[in-house]
Amino acid sequence: MKKWIVCVLFVLVILMIGTVSAENGMAVAAPKAALETLSGPVVLPIGSMWYETSSVPPAFFWGGALPAPSSDGPFTFYSREDTCLYVTDAYDPGDVFEVADNEAVIGTTNPVPAYNLVPEIGDPVVTFADERFSKGWWTMAGGQEHSITLTTVAGFPAGRGYIMVQPGACPTSSVPEFPSAILPVTMIAGLIGLVFLIKRTR
Repeated sequence: MKKWIVCVLFVLVILMIGTVSAENGMAVAAPKAALETLSGPVVLPIGSMWYETSSVPPAFFWGGALPAPSSDGPFTFYSREDTCLYVTDAYDPGDVFEVADNEAVIGTTNPVPAYNLVPEIGDPVVTFADERFSKGWWTMAGGQEHSITLTTVAGFPAGRGYIMVQPGACPTSSVPEFPSAILPVTMIAGLIGLVFLIKRTR
C-alpha cells in the first residue's frame, strides 16, 4: 500500500513542476528573428513567440522625450485569416504604448504606475502575465496588409518592449496564456515514472 502512495506522490510532484514552469514563462521560445533594424519596415513573423532578446522583432526600442515613436518598424504582416497582435512592456513597469495600424490608432496598452523594479524582468512571457506591466492585444482582420507603429506615451524616456502576432482571433480571457511544451512533457515523464514504479513493485 505504501508503494502505491509513493507512486502517486511522484506523479503529482512531476505535474506540479511542469505547471509552475509554464506559469513562470518557461515556454518554448521560437528561433530568433533574423531581421534587425534601426528604422524602416520590419516583417513580423506570424506565430513566432516572443522571448527576452535585443533582436528586432520581437523587441522594439524607443528613446527621447515622450511621446516617443519607436525607433523600429513599422512592423508589417499579412494573413488571410484573423490574427492577434500582442504588445507588452518589460524591465521596469510604467511604459504605455499607443498602437497604430496603417497610421490609424487601434488602441493603447493599459496605464500602470512607473517605477524602477529591482530586479528588472526582461522576459516578455513573464511581464505579459504580470499585472504591474502595461500590455494590450488586438484582433487584426484577415485579408489585408497590416503596418504597425508603436509610440511610447507614458513612462520612461527610453526602453524596450516586445511585440508579436499569433494566428487566430484574440482569446476572450483577461490575460491570454501562451502555449508551452513544458507541461505536456512533464506529464509524459510522470506517466513513464509511474509505469516504472508499478513494475518494480510487482
